[in-house]
Amino acid sequence: MTHAPRPLIALAAGLATLFLVAGCDGGGYGSSGTGGHSPGQAVANTAAEDQSGLNAVRAFDIGRLVVDAKGLTVYRFDKDTAKPPKSNCEGDCAVAWPPVLATSDLKLNGIDGNLVGSVSRSDGTEQVTLAGWPLYRHNTDQMPGETSGQGADGAWYPITPEGKKVQSAESPGDSGEFGL
Repeated sequence: MTHAPRPLIALAAGLATLFLVAGCDGGGYGSSGTGGHSPGQAVANTAAEDQSGLNAVRAFDIGRLVVDAKGLTVYRFDKDTAKPPKSNCEGDCAVAWPPVLATSDLKLNGIDGNLVGSVSRSDGTEQVTLAGWPLYRHNTDQMPGETSGQGADGAWYPITPEGKKVQSAESPGDSGEFGL
């Protein structure tokens, strides 16, 4: 099996996300049931509004993972807790790993809304959670499909649509495509 170079993955990710977002009317998100706040308590954030969607996709090189509305990889941090949800990434950490902030119109594609909620951060903002895990982006991921934060500090991993961490793909898929 041959693998496409990373730029092709990024291009495919962008196109897949564009088609997913354009063809999906999405839906709201539900409470995680794991101690997160309900969607009605989510606060709108200007930066998050540009990326107010979560999509389950398959990257042929690492398997299923979650990306935002722009196709940027979404991560979880092993030093956070899921039960109860708590973010332990503050200050400089939150600069390098910006939290995915909750919006009132978060759209989901391929993700169970019952697994999605939010948690209050120490600065008063609401951060989206998946299966209780607070969600982040990595500031060096600039193009759709990039996963430059995978395995960083032995604690940062892309997140699967079920809330698990992507470590390595046992069976990433044989299609050679980026998509659902």
